[in-house]
Amino acid sequence: MDRRLWAENYASSLLADNPRRLAHSRAVATTASELADVLLDDPDERSVLVAAAWLHDIGYAPVLATTGAHHLDGAIHLEELGEHRLACLVAHHGSGAAETALRGFADEFAQFPRELSLVADILTYCDLSCGPDGTRLTLDERLREIRARYGDDHVVVRGLEADGDVIRGAFRRVDLRLANLKPDATIQAITGSGRDSPK
Repeated sequence: MDRRLWAENYASSLLADNPRRLAHSRAVATTASELADVLLDDPDERSVLVAAAWLHDIGYAPVLATTGAHHLDGAIHLEELGEHRLACLVAHHGSGAAETALRGFADEFAQFPRELSLVADILTYCDLSCGPDGTRLTLDERLREIRARYGDDHVVVRGLEADGDVIRGAFRRVDLRLANLKPDATIQAITGSGRDSPK
């Protein structure tokens, strides 16, 4: 089975009881597919990115949520499935490193090294460009939405603050790549015009 289709089916099954989280994951995967088409030349890298986008929040599934750190719980499960690269990408999306450390699981998290790649940057970009119901947002809008939902002192908000430089660095690198595209490709990547849901 195609990796992207497997990831879509697997995430949809795990998050079936959480339709809002699934809607977010679907939007992240759709955005990842759009950006992969214009920013990644290698079909295998495109497939890995879209699969990671579908799977990035599976750690919220009750059957997997053992530590409460969804980045880590999702990564541990993917590692158990033999998907080490996907596990590392899922572990480090958004503020994974900072939030997991704040929750007290830095040692467990250490088995998942950060991947320094365009794929990893795009995954964070897509996650923090899509609201909880899938609405497209700017980074600042998304951060405000998260703060309003959780409150200033919540570990999710503190993790995002602690990893703020990492997140903004990923956004800068992706935005620079988009700026270097031909104008019609950039518009298509941002708006998703003419795109179907990722398969």
